[in-house]
Amino acid sequence: MSLRDLCGSRVSDPLGAPATPCYDFCVVPIAAPPTLDVSLYPATYRVSTGYAGFFYFLGGIAIAAGSLGTWYFASGHEMTSARQAAIMAAVCFLFVLLGVSLIASIFRSTVTLRADAIVVQGMFSSRTLLRSQIAGRRILPTQYVKTLVLTPHSAHQKKLKLALTLRTNAAFDAWFADIPDLDAKEVAESEAELNADPDLGFHSEDRKHRVAQAKQTAKVLNIVAWIALLWGFMAPRPYLLVISVLAALPIVAVVLLVRSHGIYQIEGRRNDARPSLAIPFIFPGMVLVARTLQDIHLLEWTSILIAAIVCALLLLLIVSACDRALRKRPWTAVIIFVFGAFYGWGLIAQANALLDTSPARIFQVAVTGKHVSSGKTTTYYLRLEPWGPATTSQDVSVPSSLYDYADVGVTVCVVLYPGALRIPWYEVERCR
Repeated sequence: MSLRDLCGSRVSDPLGAPATPCYDFCVVPIAAPPTLDVSLYPATYRVSTGYAGFFYFLGGIAIAAGSLGTWYFASGHEMTSARQAAIMAAVCFLFVLLGVSLIASIFRSTVTLRADAIVVQGMFSSRTLLRSQIAGRRILPTQYVKTLVLTPHSAHQKKLKLALTLRTNAAFDAWFADIPDLDAKEVAESEAELNADPDLGFHSEDRKHRVAQAKQTAKVLNIVAWIALLWGFMAPRPYLLVISVLAALPIVAVVLLVRSHGIYQIEGRRNDARPSLAIPFIFPGMVLVARTLQDIHLLEWTSILIAAIVCALLLLLIVSACDRALRKRPWTAVIIFVFGAFYGWGLIAQANALLDTSPARIFQVAVTGKHVSSGKTTTYYLRLEPWGPATTSQDVSVPSSLYDYADVGVTVCVVLYPGALRIPWYEVERCR
C-alpha cells in the first residue's frame, strides 16, 4: 500500500461513529542528512594555482614599480626639495609594502576543514567556527569572485566570509553539503508565498499561470530596457524617440506594479521569486540625467530640483503602497527615492527642452579657452566670455566637432530658449 493510500484511508470506530480520515496520524519519513565521512578530515585548502599566479603577478608589479619609484624620487629626479623627494619616495615605498603584503597573504592564507569546525587562517589572524554553530550558508555573487558566507546561529557572532578562490575537491563539497542553503530556502519560501497569494487567483493553477505570464512580461521589458539604455548612451538618434522610450520605461514598470497585486518587485532583491522590474524602473533615469548633462545647458536649477524631489516622493509613495515587502526595508526606500529623483530631474529637463517651441535669442560669444576631460568618457569644454544672463566666464560642454572648430578667439553662438516649463536653457553652436 502506498503512502497516499494509507493517508487516504479511514479508521472506523467500533461503536459505529463516522469514519475519520487519518491524516493527523500519518508520519512522512524525512530523508536523513548525509553523514560526514570523518576520515576525510582535517583537509587543508589553499588558493588555486590560477588565482595565486594572478595575485603574485600583481604583487610583483607593485613591488617592482614601487622600488623603481622609490629609487627615482629618492635620487632627486624631478624634485625641487629634499622634503618633496622624501614624500614621493615614501608614497612609492607604500606600493612595495602593498605588493609584499599581497604575496604574503596569498602564501599564508589557508582554509582547514575539521570534522567539527572550519579554520580560516589569514596573514595575521585566524578564526575558527564550529559546525554546530553554523545556521546556514549562502553565496554572494560579487563582481569578480563569488563569496561563501557562513551565518552563525547566534546574532552576536560575526559571519564568516570566504572568497571562493580555493583549489577544492569532493571532500570540500561534502563538508558543506548538509549545511542549510539559505539562498535556496529564501527562494522556496518566496515561491510558496507567491503561489499561495489569494490576490493572484482562487485556484493554484490560475496563480501559477499569472506568475508565468508576469515572468515573461518582465523578461521582455528588461530586454527592451537594456536596448534602450545602450541606445541612449551610445547613439541617441533619433533623439526624440530614444528619450521617449527611456522616459516611458519607468512609467510602464510602475503601472505593471500597481496592476499586479504584488506579483512584481521593483528593487531587484536576491532570492525573491517575484519577477523584477528594477532595470526598467531604475536605470533609464540615469541615462536621462547623463544625456541632459551632455546635451542641455540649464541656466537655473532650483525649480527643476524641487520638481524632481516631488516626482521622487510620488513614485516612492506609489511603489511603497504596491510592494508590501518594501515597507520592511527603509534603506531600500531611500535608494528608490534617490533613483526616482534622478528620473524626475532628467525627465523634466528633457521635457522642458524637447517640448519648447518658443522663439530663441542668439548671442555671439568669443571662446577664451578650451580643455578636454578624460575618464570613462571624454568630454570637451569651451570657456566662454560672459553673455546675456551669464555674467561670468564659464566652461560649457560641447560636441567634439565644435571643440575642434572653435579655437581660442573664435566666435560661437549661444542660443537661449525660454523652456516649455519656463526653465531657461541654451545650446552652443557654430554661428550661421
